[in-house]
Amino acid sequence: MKQSNKEKGKGKKARIDELRKELSDKDEIVSKNVDKLEQQVYIALRTSSVLVPGSPMQNSLIEQMRLDLKEEKIKEDTEFRVVNPAYEFQTKKEWVDIQKERSSRHIKALTDAITELEQKIEEVKNKLIAQNAQIAERRIGIIEELKELKNDVSDIQKPNYIG
Repeated sequence: MKQSNKEKGKGKKARIDELRKELSDKDEIVSKNVDKLEQQVYIALRTSSVLVPGSPMQNSLIEQMRLDLKEEKIKEDTEFRVVNPAYEFQTKKEWVDIQKERSSRHIKALTDAITELEQKIEEVKNKLIAQNAQIAERRIGIIEELKELKNDVSDIQKPNYIG
């Protein structure tokens, strides 16, 4: 059974609406990826359980970890010399050695954590860049398909994320 011209027109209109909606959705995704990059990275890190809900933003977290690292290195540089011990045990060499060991382990853990978090951030940013590139390619295809459907595309703005 043949489709009437009216039915073909409805199918064509529906397809045009679908394509325009897809284009709008994809432009919104890329706009978020570009304009709110740090927030998108944070969401991705939380989604992948690198950060837990309620964690500070990744940049703040790295900054805090670097300050902790700096503090540990200062303690290590002074060799935990106690100026005014509150307790007698703080004057014992064994206690100082324990503090040095803890500090050494903390420095390593902080250094590793910072490196790992920076790597994860870079991975997420690369994924967002790849997603943006895929969307840019798909965008071209959508516009071409709209043109093939004889739809006027002059109202479609070139988004600011495309050079």
